[in-house]
Amino acid sequence: MHARLLVGLMAACTPAALGQNLIVNGSFEDIAVAPNGGWTTFGLGWDAVAGWHAVGQLDAMGTFLTPFDGVVTIDLNGGSPARIEQVVPTVPGRRYTVSFALSANMQGPAGPREMRVVAPGVSHNYVFDPIAEGATLLQPKWKTISVGFTAADAASLIAFEGVNAGAYGAAIDDVHMIDAGLPGCNEADLVEPFTVLNFFDVAAYVSMFNAQDARADMAAPIGVLNFFDVAAFLNAFSAGCP
Repeated sequence: MHARLLVGLMAACTPAALGQNLIVNGSFEDIAVAPNGGWTTFGLGWDAVAGWHAVGQLDAMGTFLTPFDGVVTIDLNGGSPARIEQVVPTVPGRRYTVSFALSANMQGPAGPREMRVVAPGVSHNYVFDPIAEGATLLQPKWKTISVGFTAADAASLIAFEGVNAGAYGAAIDDVHMIDAGLPGCNEADLVEPFTVLNFFDVAAYVSMFNAQDARADMAAPIGVLNFFDVAAFLNAFSAGCP
């Protein structure tokens, strides 16, 4: 039954790239002074990266650390733990998913790098250990992290903070934020009546997928609708509501 439904959904859904990312300048490419092969230190009153506000001192790193996307990444510890943040328009009551790539500035002493992602009602710490991951400057072994939240206001603050002491901190790149829809019992509970999974949720998912709606993007890679998103929807649908 599950396999037949998957085949039917794939026939109804046409794979397509998603629309606009809600984050401005999510890969940090729009910057006042390009770091090129080195780095640009900013913050302390100078918001050098368009769309973002810096609290403390950060480093925009060039290609000496292979970026996840584009040619710029952000070290969250320019000299000590710092913070980069952006206020994003949201709709109260809707769910959103924030995703980003995580690695580390490995020029400094060996050891894990820790950072924190903050969103409304959310504060999660993540650790990237270059030694455990087998990461190098040329092969940073970027990891994709996703967190979800429900908006309470018409604007939501999204922030990334360094946690470990000193310079050479966690590195981030390719920040995305997508509208994940109205709250239901799980990701497949897309339309009313909520807490009940039925044909209307399946029909809504097919419609969202074909319309390139960000709410249909339920699995990595974020930003592209494909088989994995359909499979994630089916898994949530099969799990049912508690």
